[in-house]
Amino acid sequence: MSGQEHHTPISVSGGAGGTEAVTEDLRAAAQILDRASAALESSGGYLVDAAAQLDHQRPLAGEMVDGWVQRTQQLVWTARFGNGLRRPLAGALRECGSDLRATATHYEEAEEQAQRGISWLSATGRYVQDALGVSTWTSRVGLGLLWRWTPPGMLMHRSGNDPLGAALMPNRGPAVTGMVNRGTTTGVLGTVDEIPVGSGMSLYQGIVHSLAAAGGALENLFGEPTIVGVERVEPQVQPHPPLDFSGLFGNLNQACNSDDSILSIDTVTQADGSVAYIVNIPGTSDNGFTDADPRDWPNNLAGASGSDQDEAAHLTDYSLAVLAAMEDAGIPPDAPVMLTGHSQGANVAYALASHPDARSKYNVTHVAVAGSPSGDTPRHPDVEYLVLSDVSDFIPGIDGDSGKHGVNETHVSVDSRGSSDPEHAAEATGLTSVHAMDQYATSSEALDASDSASLTHYKHTASPFMGGVAVERMGYDVVVDADSNADQ
Repeated sequence: MSGQEHHTPISVSGGAGGTEAVTEDLRAAAQILDRASAALESSGGYLVDAAAQLDHQRPLAGEMVDGWVQRTQQLVWTARFGNGLRRPLAGALRECGSDLRATATHYEEAEEQAQRGISWLSATGRYVQDALGVSTWTSRVGLGLLWRWTPPGMLMHRSGNDPLGAALMPNRGPAVTGMVNRGTTTGVLGTVDEIPVGSGMSLYQGIVHSLAAAGGALENLFGEPTIVGVERVEPQVQPHPPLDFSGLFGNLNQACNSDDSILSIDTVTQADGSVAYIVNIPGTSDNGFTDADPRDWPNNLAGASGSDQDEAAHLTDYSLAVLAAMEDAGIPPDAPVMLTGHSQGANVAYALASHPDARSKYNVTHVAVAGSPSGDTPRHPDVEYLVLSDVSDFIPGIDGDSGKHGVNETHVSVDSRGSSDPEHAAEATGLTSVHAMDQYATSSEALDASDSASLTHYKHTASPFMGGVAVERMGYDVVVDADSNADQ
């Protein structure tokens, strides 16, 4: 893997080299050939009619025009039967169009496999393996607990020397991502998302809306402070200029692990003095109902339900905080902007990339996200998207979306569970560990080793953000209402 010690399998779909970029041209060519074939067939009918008219008119023609009519008959006859080319040519055109459609279908099948990431056989094998593993793990835990309640087990456990108990009790939880993963979650929730409940809303959206409203009500009940703005904070660590995909996602990972800010904005300066901005948007961090951190579950659910793709008033608190930080950073309206995000941060990045308020103020040209459940959020045609997801991560599947991806949206499926790095592979067996940004940052190294045309195109268009000579990070935290009596 070109200088890398370990290998993580990846498959790329969508983008400049994806199905939509190829099959659209193939199907368009097939339609042109069909029209040409139909035109040839129609011309044959017109020639038959012309020959019949000439046969009828020749006996009526005078001596002066008979020669002209006869020559015209010969020309029509040559056009109808000369060299016998018309019918074979029309048939060849139809066959060629059919072949082009078959080629497009093969591309679509290959794209579907690339989007899935692993074969059905591998997925089934992992499912069975994990199901048996969970059963074994449960049995070991049961036996370990029974042993500890026996008199010798209690004595040995209290003494700190219990080799039998240590052997019985597992060191870590069971592998479960073979059973609960992106594919299984997409399948289940995709079905729920197809059930209408009225007002243009699906059952899935109705459930998510209800949960988001319930979360907001609990925040009000527990007195969560009101966010009134953002403030700049000095980051503990300054990032390096991103040179490649691993540098890009590595800097996002650094922002996700920051304790002093909820998001950060990197100013990247190129050798020619040009400047571009990368807005790093971390994922969910607040799991309670009293903290002012907007990276919480009500905002997460509101974004997942699609509510932050409509009017400005419907933007989540997190989306508004990002917009406020971009304004404070003084990003010029013509400077290239890339939005990078993990998990909930990916939802925010998608929403802002297409939102009229953001697009009227900033030149958002690129989005790069990891662990993204953003299938229902609209894509803007003038933005290049890069989506990194792990086949073992169930979070990207909670949007229930498994649709096709356009020429401006490159999807990369990584299989970290199949990595040759034992530690990286082990982290992919847990529901939370496989979704961690640390895990995705490690997986992103595989993108730089890929020769995918879609990744090459994305990296080329993202040159204003990569390979710079300097980068400066600005961290941002929220400012809350001073009159709030809740814990801050």
